[in-house]
Order: sequence, then C-alpha cells, then structure tokens
Amino acid sequence: MKKFEYRNFPSFEQTYILQCGTFHFYKDFIISQVNEGEYITLERARELIDLAMGHYGKNTNLSLISNRQNTYDIKHDDWAKFYNKGFQLKALAIVTHNKTDIADLMGAEKRNFRHEINNFYSLESAINWVQSLD
Repeated sequence: MKKFEYRNFPSFEQTYILQCGTFHFYKDFIISQVNEGEYITLERARELIDLAMGHYGKNTNLSLISNRQNTYDIKHDDWAKFYNKGFQLKALAIVTHNKTDIADLMGAEKRNFRHEINNFYSLESAINWVQSLD
C-alpha cells in the first residue's frame, strides 16, 4: 500500500495534531486519523469541533473521512447530541484497511449517522466519493 501524501492532495489547507489524533483539513472535507485505543465522545471531540467551526464557519456543509488505521471506539449515542447542538455533516466515509472490520463499523455508524455514509479501502476512493456529492 502506498503512503498517502496528505499535503500534496489538491485543496489541502491545514493539519491539526490533537491529543486524540491527527486531522487534515481540506476545502470541503476533513480526513481524521484517530490514535490507537481512543474512546471518542462528544466531549472528547469538542476540540476538533471548535477547530472545524473556526476554520470553516458554523454553517458549513462538510464531509468527514475516517481513515481507520488504528483501533478505537466511538460513543455512537453521541451522534444524537452532535445533531441536537446544531452540528451537521454532509457525509461520512469510512476507510478501513482490514476488510473484516467493515461490517461491524458500518452497522454501528449507519444506525446513528443521519446522512450519506459509505465505506472504502483507499483514501483516494473516499475522497472521490465525497467530492462527487456536491
């Protein structure tokens, strides 16, 4: 598998390294790479949400690409809290590098995510998909 060069991809804007992971901001989407063993809750994601709102503005129609190179957990019930606070995402793309993980990941996400969702085995395919949703 070739290494994806985040900064060389068109529309790259900024990389933020937070305690829970690394987040690459592009014109219309964010690529997340959460650290091994993290448990992501709405409160744990607050720093990222604040950065995204400061970077893009509050009423932005962003997509999130979750590059799942590491194993971590998400408190899925917090998606409802995320939406109740007025936050929105246009789409969620999950990139997994282990084909056996995708069924479990997609099942949990589809039950809680309100918009477009899809899975991929490469970042390039996920990026092409989110860019095609405009």
